[in-house]
Amino acid sequence: MKNLIVFLSIFWGFKLIAQETKNHIGVNLLGKNEFIEIVDNSNANNHYWFVPKGISYIHDFSKFSVRTGINYYDISVEANSNNCSDCLVGSGKLKGIEIKAGLQKNFYWKIITFFIGVDVYYLPSKYSGTYYGGFSGGGYKTNQNDFRIGLNPFIGIGLRPLNRFQINWEAGYIRETIHFNDKLSHRKYSNSNSDFSKIQSLVLYYNF
Repeated sequence: MKNLIVFLSIFWGFKLIAQETKNHIGVNLLGKNEFIEIVDNSNANNHYWFVPKGISYIHDFSKFSVRTGINYYDISVEANSNNCSDCLVGSGKLKGIEIKAGLQKNFYWKIITFFIGVDVYYLPSKYSGTYYGGFSGGGYKTNQNDFRIGLNPFIGIGLRPLNRFQINWEAGYIRETIHFNDKLSHRKYSNSNSDFSKIQSLVLYYNF
């Protein structure tokens, strides 16, 4: 009798997990800021890890899903001259809103989902700051607006320990075009950027 109860409990648990859910709404637990240039020479080419303010949404169509999301960034940029007498010292502020949408293909295995896909995104932002010192000693000020349009192919894995909750990890590559508007020099220019992140995002979803 005891074995039967255990068997039925396990069976019922997997049945609950396997129940079909079409919609997933999530909050971001961790993100990698790809669009900030750190002026501190001792941290050159590093990226800031942070908790994004935003939500993501996925709707399933069998093995394919459509997805969208929005994130708000409000990040302090600190520069110091630790172990570098010619480095800049100061602080700045970066604010931006990222809007993205995309498509993914899903591969299901028990409580695990593997997926691949691509997003397109639009990211306007504003960056301002005042920095002192540097090699010339003159420092500089910055006050610029920019917007980015890009493609973001990605791969990921989702784990669903409970029927209603799922956590997704993603790695991805970005390729984007950036349009700058420097308000101090009244100069406008564009360039392109690419990057790969092993941990692009970590999102907790509620399934319904």
